Order: sequence, then C-alpha cells, then structure tokens
Amino acid sequence: MTSLLDPCPGTTDVLSRDSGRFLERNNECYEALLRLSFDSGARKPESRLRCMQTVAEFCQFNHAGRFADGALENVALDIGLDLERSLVKEHVASLKSEVPNLRAGARRHILHIATSILDIGGHTRTIKNWIALDSGCRHSLLVLTQGKREIPSWITQAVELSGGAIIVLPYEALLLHKALWVRGLVQSGPDLVILHTFGHDSVCPVALAIRECPPVALLNHADHIFWMGGSVADAIINQRRIGMELSEERRHARKNLVLPVPLLDRPSAWTRHEACVQLGIPEEQTILVSAGRACKYIPTRTHNFVRTAGHILDREPGAHLYLVGVSLTDLEGTLDFLPHPRLHFVGPVEDVTPYQRAADVYLEGFPFGSQTALLEAAMAGVPVVRAFSPPMQLLASSDGALDELAPIPASEEEYVESVSALISEPEDRRQLGKEFRRAVLALHTGDAWRQNAHEIYTVIEGSEHFVCPLPMTKCEASPVDIGLSVWQAEREVDLGRSGFSRKVSEVLLTSAYSVRRGGDFRGAFRLLCQCLKIGGLNSRHAMALLKLMPQRLLHVGRAN
Repeated sequence: MTSLLDPCPGTTDVLSRDSGRFLERNNECYEALLRLSFDSGARKPESRLRCMQTVAEFCQFNHAGRFADGALENVALDIGLDLERSLVKEHVASLKSEVPNLRAGARRHILHIATSILDIGGHTRTIKNWIALDSGCRHSLLVLTQGKREIPSWITQAVELSGGAIIVLPYEALLLHKALWVRGLVQSGPDLVILHTFGHDSVCPVALAIRECPPVALLNHADHIFWMGGSVADAIINQRRIGMELSEERRHARKNLVLPVPLLDRPSAWTRHEACVQLGIPEEQTILVSAGRACKYIPTRTHNFVRTAGHILDREPGAHLYLVGVSLTDLEGTLDFLPHPRLHFVGPVEDVTPYQRAADVYLEGFPFGSQTALLEAAMAGVPVVRAFSPPMQLLASSDGALDELAPIPASEEEYVESVSALISEPEDRRQLGKEFRRAVLALHTGDAWRQNAHEIYTVIEGSEHFVCPLPMTKCEASPVDIGLSVWQAEREVDLGRSGFSRKVSEVLLTSAYSVRRGGDFRGAFRLLCQCLKIGGLNSRHAMALLKLMPQRLLHVGRAN
C-alpha cells in the first residue's frame, strides 16, 4: 500500500544535491546548538528554557531530519519535575494565589491552551469553531504569550457563551512563572486539557511534567514541521490522516487520533450579487480566489503561484484572480517579473466571506497551501483546484472530504487546465460546487464532527495522565525529510561552511538576547562569547556586547 508520506511525483530529484547539503548542515547546526547552548552556555533553568525555545524554532524553519527529539524536549521535563525549587521561593506563594479556579461542574470542562491568539489564520479559527460546535461542553482558554495584541472579540464571545473563562498570562513573566501558573490552572478543575501551542513553546512541557494532572491532548496543527509537547501529551489529535502517519512514525505518539478541522456552516446574508457589490467587483467577471498568509506564497524554483496565475489569466481573458491575505510588498524581492494586471493583491482581511461568496473557482495556493481556507471555500459551494505536485504532501491540502472530488494535479500545466475547465463549464462548475459542499459538511460540521470529538474525549479520558521522556533521535533523510528540505533550501542563500557559522552564531545571539531578558546576564555573556567564537565579530555582535557589558560588570561587582 502506498503511504501518504511517499514522495510526490517529480519531487525527489529536484534540488537533491542542495537539499541534501541543507539537511546535513542543519543537522550539524542543531547538534552544535545543543552542545553550545546547554553544555557551555545557559545553565540556569529559566535560561535553559529560553535557549530551548530558540533552538526549537530554528528546527522548525531549518529542518534537521527530526520531527521530535528527546535531546531537546527532555530538558523541559527535568526542569518541570523540580519546578518549585527552580523558582525564587518568595515568588511561589504569590504566584499560586493569583491562579483563578476553573472548578469542575456538571458539564465536561475543557481547558484549551494556546501560545497566542491571532485575528487571522486557520489556527485561531480552529479554536473558535471547536468551542462553538461543541456547545455541550464548557470551554476555557489560557493564552501564554499574547503581548499587546487584543484577543479577537469573536473568540471571547465563543468562550463566554460556553460558560468558560479566558486567562491571559503576563507577556513579560518568566517562563518558569508561566509554567507554575499553568500547573495551578490545570489542577484547579478542568476535566481535559488540549494544547494548541506553537511548536517551540516550552512552557507546557515544564508545567505538565507531573502525574497530578487531568489527561492532556496535543492538537497537531503544524504537522509538517518539528515541534515539542509529545512528552506530556497522552494523545496527539491530528487533523488529517497524513499527519497521523507522521505522528506514528516520527513523533512517538502514545495515542494517535484524527479529528477533522472544525468548520461552522452559518447561513450567509451574501448572495453572489451582493458580495460583488460589497467588493466593488463587476458581477460579469469570472472571479478566481486564493487565500492564505503571505509566507505561504513565497515562490521556489519549481512553484511560483504568481507566475502560474499569469498563465491562467493569459489563457482566460475574462477572469480576474483575487489573492486574499497577500500584499504585493509581501513578495517584494521574490519576483523577477511584473505580476499579471488582472491579479489583484488584496492583503490581509479578517473576514473572507465576501470573496468566498463571489468566487467562481477557488485555487489552492502554493508552494504551501492553506487547508482551512480551501475547506471553507468548498463548504461555500465553490469548486476548488488543489496545488500541483507539492514539494512534500504535508505542504498541501489532504482531506477525506476532497481527495476523490479534487485529485492533485500532477503538473503546473494540469493545474492550469483544471482551472480553465471549470471556467468554461459554468453548469458543471455549479454542480461540482454542490458536491464539494455536501462532502465538507458531512465531515467537518454539525453532529458528525461533534460525535467524533466526543468519542476522542472518551478515549483520552480513559487513561491517567503520565509523562514519557522522548527518545533521542538522529537525523533522517527519508522522502518526507528530503521533500521538506527541498522547500526550505530554496530560500537558503548560503549552503556552505559559512552558512553553518552564520546560522549557529545567529541562533546563539538570539538566545543571548532572550536569556538577558530573563535576567541571567552571566548566561547571556557566555552565549555571546560562544557566538563570537563561531561567527566572529560583526556590527550586531559588537552592539550586543556594548549593551550587555555594563550589566555584566555590575553583576560581577555585586558578586564580589
């Protein structure tokens, strides 16, 4: 049987030499960063966590042949086992007194934990839709690192309607303090904890490294990259089968489950005519739409959405394509040609509903698709064309509702042909749109989704929470690793030895700044010294030394 993790046709030999070097260099960098950050750099628990987050974030964007690794994540477990002793004693009592009580009630109480909540993107809408669909449960939301951004009112309303609470931790608080707050909250009454945290977030692996805790599930919302949290997750909830396969093979999942992306089917007041009027688009246009964050459209050598859009528009003189979520400035420096005049860069919008209602055809973007946006368009009754031959299948949509109705085009030409075929046959297009809508509704909404969710709750709650240190992993060069490296290597300027020095020194410098913000000037100074040894002295390193040196001298003076 063919695995979903097998390479896509035509991708295994693309940039094979460069991607192999990229993977090799990233592995060298990762192993050097582990050694330099922990063995000879940061030693205090807070500083170790800050370095851990920086190294994990490096792995997300510089694939090192791993999707999880105990060599990094188990550092957090060790700290979590002795959390209160790691904190300044006089702070512990006051921190505990500030933890609100999420007391249990008659209904199942679920605590969702997120690193931050944004007003755009599928990640936040998943949390909101989950809470709104599962009205039989009480849902609370804990946000770890929100900063100055406001929590969107639409997610606040969903939480309040469920009877839950929103807790936002102080942005500048120490990671150890946040971990203690989280520990107190999960022990104050919720029946189940669901992690929606970013993959580099170290707070929950520390906080949940105890047995006295309700069951914990981790939502795999970034199934294409390295992330942490599996050591404290009693189950991993994947949003598609392809993510489940990788969790089984490479993330050491204890329970491995699938819960499709939750979507809300709310009747829209918009007709196509009204949507076109609202958007100022002539109704007689053939309207093509694609939506996603700008970073997902940054072109590679083999996948350039803006260029492909030009081919489609040249072929279809009556069509206009609206690229929602992307401004032309977002792609500045990545294009060596002028975009087609009928390609419209809309920029970020909070509500894409008018574009969905106006669209005749939805185009999945590439090289990195946006699955939630594609599913929402299909649910609105718009036929979709999926991205062609992705560098790795995890970078494009993969969903049980769409796999048979919308096969993946094998090439750019087939992608263009698929769009043109839908444009030329309006009646077939409308009928196909109805089929898409029925398929998405049956899997992602209403009673079917709720039943799936409650079955998963029952499975997770059937076992007690326990902590399982992850094994230490080595760099692998499987088809999925090579595919991810092909995509990432396209953005890499220097794959040689100087690239190694630059990467390591930049990560160490970032760690030094973070450790300094945590109050550990000695640890920051050690990390900066390592940075200088690897990368030499440049203007950024000199500025960091100047900023750090007065505090370093003051710290030494006090110690004497």
